[in-house]
Amino acid sequence: MLNCECPIVIDDIPPEPEIGIIEQRLAQLKQHKVDGIIAVGGGSAIDSAKVLAATFDYSGNIADLFGENLVAGRTLPLANKTSLDMANQVVDAIEALCRNVEIPATLRDFDISEDAIPLLAEEASKVTRLLRNNPRKLSKQDIAQIYKEAF
Repeated sequence: MLNCECPIVIDDIPPEPEIGIIEQRLAQLKQHKVDGIIAVGGGSAIDSAKVLAATFDYSGNIADLFGENLVAGRTLPLANKTSLDMANQVVDAIEALCRNVEIPATLRDFDISEDAIPLLAEEASKVTRLLRNNPRKLSKQDIAQIYKEAF
């Protein structure tokens, strides 16, 4: 939620969720009068967020909307933004959420010394399962630079 004082976290969307689950989450979002949705995750989480946003102000049965071009004009109210504006707004909302719930934001906040960065980069470079999926090839120096920026 972008401007909601009390963000709602929905972290229990299963793979291929039944419509009843979506209807329950929709009722939850309406109850809290959210004004936006931030979706993180895989296909079911993202697709569910799209359905929730598209049907937010719809009061009928969601199953009646299955098909093409049936939700025109029925969307969660969001300001028109460029992709960059929306991305910046999402980052700002996540940073505000982290501050509000006092989640440390930097390596320094976790009491990690700057001297530990080379070892962190060395160990991270060994996690090939994650590096293999990264769209850009990262060297140890690249990883160390990321850690420095996070310090």
